[in-house]
Amino acid sequence: MTHPDQDTLVDVALGSSAPAAVTEHVRSCAFCAAEVAELQATVRAVRDGADEVLVEPPASVWAAVLSDLDRDGSAPPGAVRRWSRGLVAAACAAGITLGSLVTYALTRPDPAPAPVRLASAELTPLDSRAQVGEADLVSLDATMTLQVRTEPLDPQGGYLEIWLINRDAKRMVSIGMLPPGTAATALPVTRQLIDQGYVVVDISREAFDDRPEHSGVSLARGTLDLTAGAR
Repeated sequence: MTHPDQDTLVDVALGSSAPAAVTEHVRSCAFCAAEVAELQATVRAVRDGADEVLVEPPASVWAAVLSDLDRDGSAPPGAVRRWSRGLVAAACAAGITLGSLVTYALTRPDPAPAPVRLASAELTPLDSRAQVGEADLVSLDATMTLQVRTEPLDPQGGYLEIWLINRDAKRMVSIGMLPPGTAATALPVTRQLIDQGYVVVDISREAFDDRPEHSGVSLARGTLDLTAGAR
């Protein structure tokens, strides 16, 4: 028996009734079995993309496809390969699905920019070199934040406040608190503050006494290394 034509193979792939001789041929012919398997995969793509709007491709597209098939020897010797309406519709649906993915890749938003670490500081107690935390000065979208992480520090009934102390050791500003029960926070800072020399990170224990100044009890301190830059 000669190879069934393309329309007959499409019917087999779709599960339509076919002559027993055709069914037996497909079972015994590796080429036709492969053709049916490819068509069934295309049918599944059509069903998965049933909501897609099908667009008839230009005739030149299919002419180029058929030309490539003939050139690469895909067709069996003497066989006349014809694209049926069912196969064209299936190929269109599969093409639309791929096109949707390409469109998404081209139009999806750019990935969010990664934060840039400008400087870091190891935080240690004033009377020890044992590191109990770290602080990172981070820039993202022209906004600077100080990210502070520490081991659990005991506020002893008060709270933990984070300061930036100037290099001259005479001036300091409070930039926020370490939330109760947490060991990390991120606080906004300004470039002007850093440029003026406020680069020493200090965590103090404060009492609820309505006094805004530093208590004098520092639990951890470290200097931002601005020369290291981003790593």
